[in-house]
Amino acid sequence: MAVSPAPYFTVDFEVGLNELLYLVCEELQISQTRYGLAEDRYKAIAKYLETDGSPFNKYRPDIYPQGSMRLNTTVKPIDGPHDLDFVLQLSVHYKVYEDPMRLINGLYAYMCNSDIYRSMTTKLNRCVRVEYKDDFYLDILPACCNFDLPGTCLMVPDREVKGWKHSNPKGYAERSLRRSEFLYSRERSKGIYVRRTLNLAGRLRDS
Repeated sequence: MAVSPAPYFTVDFEVGLNELLYLVCEELQISQTRYGLAEDRYKAIAKYLETDGSPFNKYRPDIYPQGSMRLNTTVKPIDGPHDLDFVLQLSVHYKVYEDPMRLINGLYAYMCNSDIYRSMTTKLNRCVRVEYKDDFYLDILPACCNFDLPGTCLMVPDREVKGWKHSNPKGYAERSLRRSEFLYSRERSKGIYVRRTLNLAGRLRDS
């Protein structure tokens, strides 16, 4: 039986296709304006959590982006608001909270104490969502350190299991970035394509 020869693409065609896919992925990205707006908003929340009256103040709360926001692989939603994920890390061992529900319930209650955030705040399974009117919301995952394990391991409350779950947002991000740098260590300009591929995969997931 005859076998069709494998298609051959010229270098120019491959370069052009790569550039086209890159531009498509760039269009899927959240704009720099909205990225800056998200930064301003989570910094404002961080400031609120650090005030003297905050129950988290003594634990030195640190809010930082995780997932696609941290990796710069955000995807514009097909329908609905931008969903951006952040971690509220407390510099304390998770066993300080005998009941992990105290942590997420405490975060929700404190956000609802604010005249600014009360009407914008919803409690989800592992996070507290702050939703803005301009199709934009921030999911804040409360977390405590897990000093029983090395590195950046955290424990987060899970309302479904009414207990703790392991998490490591910083470790995941560092591994992802190291892999992209390793894969394209010979040609640094291609390192960005790994992250843009994640953009494309995210859009295919949502479609």
